[in-house]
Amino acid sequence: MPGWCDAMEQDIHAIHKNQAWQLMDFPPREKLIIIKWVYKVKTHANGTTTKLKARLVARGFQQQAGEDFE
Repeated sequence: MPGWCDAMEQDIHAIHKNQAWQLMDFPPREKLIIIKWVYKVKTHANGTTTKLKARLVARGFQQQAGEDFE
């Protein structure tokens, strides 16, 4: 479906604008937090497409309290 690239670019732009992340060197013996894209089609009541939304989300549920964070 056309428009997904634009939706992804809008989300990346918002992440940069809000300074929501920081690029760092990966420390040895640490676990990566996997990220993924989540896509949603917003529609009007009559079923026509309103907007395409894409969100880059972290899968933080993979972390263990006391092991990965305090």
